[in-house]
Formats: sequence, C-alpha cells, structure tokens
Amino acid sequence: MARPRCDPFDAPATAAAIDSGETTARKAYEAYASEAARPYARSTFELLWRRANRRPPTFNPMPASIDNEDADAMAEAFWSPLSTVKPRVVVTLSDSAALRARGASLVIFDPPNASLRYGPGDKHPTAVVMAGYGGMVTIEAMRFCVSHRIAVIALDWMRDLLSIVQPSPKASAATLRAQVLASPVHVARTILRAKFAEAARVGALEAKATLMFLDQASRAASVQALMTIEAQAARASWSSAPPQLQWRAGSPRIPASWKQPWLARTRADHRIKRYAAHPINAMLNAVFAVTAGRLTAHLNALGAQPAIGFLHADKNGRFSLAWDAIEPLRPAIERSVFAFAARHQFSGADFLRVKDATGSLRLHGALLRVLLAECAPSHRHLADAARFLVETIEASSNALHAQSVGRPPFGLGLERLHEHRKEGIPDSFRLRSSHSPSQRHLSLIGQKADNDNPGYSGGDRPEGV
Repeated sequence: MARPRCDPFDAPATAAAIDSGETTARKAYEAYASEAARPYARSTFELLWRRANRRPPTFNPMPASIDNEDADAMAEAFWSPLSTVKPRVVVTLSDSAALRARGASLVIFDPPNASLRYGPGDKHPTAVVMAGYGGMVTIEAMRFCVSHRIAVIALDWMRDLLSIVQPSPKASAATLRAQVLASPVHVARTILRAKFAEAARVGALEAKATLMFLDQASRAASVQALMTIEAQAARASWSSAPPQLQWRAGSPRIPASWKQPWLARTRADHRIKRYAAHPINAMLNAVFAVTAGRLTAHLNALGAQPAIGFLHADKNGRFSLAWDAIEPLRPAIERSVFAFAARHQFSGADFLRVKDATGSLRLHGALLRVLLAECAPSHRHLADAARFLVETIEASSNALHAQSVGRPPFGLGLERLHEHRKEGIPDSFRLRSSHSPSQRHLSLIGQKADNDNPGYSGGDRPEGV
C-alpha cells in the first residue's frame, strides 16, 4: 500500500508572511501542524516554503535617511582609494568585464574606469575573480592564464564560488586511485590535527583545549566523530577576543545584531556558514569562496580530483577536496580577516541584505576588492596546503595497500606517517607572519607532544581496513 500523502499548505503565502515579518518559520509550522491531520515533517515544511520563495533577490542596504545610490557612492568613495593598483588577486565588478590577451600581455577590462595590463616583465596575478553579473574571457586569455598559472574564478551574486578556469590541469591515474583507496578516517584526522595545531599557533585555541581536541581526534573511529570534534573546537575557538566592528560617522542605520561582537560558535552552524547574517561572517565567506577556487586549481595541477573529499562529504557541484585543503589554513585566514576588521571602519552601505528568508549579506564590490587584496592567502601557502593534502592521501592509500598484500609499505611520505603514529606527533602548518616577505611560506613540521602533559596521550590508533 502506498504511503499516504501529507496535507498540503499554501507555501507561497507562508513564504510571503515570513518575509514580511508577520510570523516566523517556527510559528508558521506550529500553526500548520496544529490543523493538519497528516502534517509534513518540519524539515520538509521548511524545504517546501523555501522553494516557493526562490525568486530573483532584491536588496535593501539599510533603512536610512539617504537613498541607495548615495549610500553606494559613499561605499565606493571610501574603499576605492584603499585598493591596490595591481593586487595578486584581481577582482572585476562590472557586468561587461573582459579578459583579453594582446600579444604577450594580459589585459583586464572593468568598465567604466579600471583597465589593467600585465606585460612580459610584470608580476602576474595569481587569480582573477569575476564578481559581476556578466563578463567575457577570450580563448587567447584562457590560454594565457593557463600557461601562467592564473586561476580565473567566477563568483555568483552572493559572492559564493560558481566556477573556475583551472590553470594547467593534469590527470593522474595514480593520484585518483589513491583518493579512492585512501582511508577517509585517517585523511580527515590528519587534516584536523593540522588545523588544531595551527589554531593554537595563531591564538584561536588555548593550549589546553588544543591538546584535548588532538587527543580526541586521535581516538575518533569515524569521520562523523571527527566532524563532531571539529564542531566542538569551532565553538571553543576565538573565545578570548571576539572582534567587534567600528562604524563610520554618517553611516546608514546599523542593525543591533551587527553591533554585537562576532561569536565563533556561529561558524559551527552550516546555515550561517552559507547564509551569513553578520558582516564578519560575510567577509569570511567571501575569502573562503575565492580560496576554495584557487585551491581547486592547485589540486588539479597535482593530478587530484577536487570532487572527491574526505572531511567534506561528496556533493554535486562542490569541490569537496578543496574545502578539505582549506581547513589547516582556516585559522590563519580568520585571523587575517579579524585584523582587517580591526584596521578599518565600516558603513551600513558596505553590506547589502537580501530580502528573502535567509536575510544573508552581500559585500559591496569595493569592499570585496580591498578585503581580498589584504586577506587572500599567498600562492605559496596554497601550493603547500594542496601538496600536504595530496601527500597525506597517497601515504594513507599506500599503507592500506601494503596491509592488504602483506608486504612493507612504500610510497611518498609513508616513513613520516609511521613515525607520527609511533610518537604521536601531529602534523601542523606553520604559517609565519605575512608582514615579512622573506617569511611568507608554509612548511610542514612535526611537533612532538609534551610528555609531561598528562592531558595528551599522543599517537594515532590505526583504523581497521
């Protein structure tokens, strides 16, 4: 017998009532469930009214005494002088932006005013981010970007990753097989241990908490358990000095929630990660989206398949492996965004609120330019992060293969892996100060746990095959 259908409800009317503030999602569901004989589950109810609410987004910068055009002009006038002339990450904002190659030069058009030319003797950008509605990339420009390892990244309207033109992609059957055969638990654990060690270095986690999370990660027997530990660490991070934005005089009226200190625990909520309601979350999301696109290019250059992740589950349209590679870099990126927030003053016109159920924020284009110029990780940091992840995958795959055929393990970095399992040494990214150009590099080092500290037992437990 077929399963009975649930009682319908007016999804468009429900969405409109929630948007207008007449009710909330919770109250709307409670009212529906109290009258329906066979109500939908709450998750299905929310899915249906959100689908009914899918329409072109409209924006409301802020309720203020000045109009939107004046507010936009204020934001442009404040941030444009702070933009770097030729940043390492170039951002185009015009709907008619274009990338062209003329001879041995790359020309980037961003009407009405911006036009950049990178000649043979110039230092080329590491990425070009196209954030407008439209744009054009010629075949000659694509060839130029591929040959010079320049990633061309397209963002959607909300500054999230849409697509990427990958420089020098290389297919590697050996690396692809290693991704398929590697232990998800071991790779995910190695990623988190590197992330926790980096979080301790930049001050996101206290030493005692770091040792506790490292110990818990070494004992976790599943990826789900590791994700739970990561969520707990996210709630505990940046607890000592949460950043608070400073607002410019004459700014449009600021919502009260924006004036509250940013809370790290909000990053543990996947809905907030995707639909930022606080300006700092919106800035973090923008930097992470561009970093994910750049890491996708680095992983492809090493022969890895960006869609096959370990800590991040497989999902259509997502480069899960790139988001895995971000994790050890995440604490340093967060610190750079917090420092950016402390250096500058902001206006309500810098953030546009979407008039939909999410209420998420979109960064003003001029702010996006300055943010990426100051906070985007360097090319070397990303290359080392991608190489670290690929080596971890190959080592795990070789170890499992050796156990299955009954012979000594072999392969890249495997001796280091066994040494770490024996001595309890977590891999850690050492991201040195970005203020010194000579120290802008990322190196893998082993940090031996303090044997006098009873809170950390050390060592990975080899998972079963």
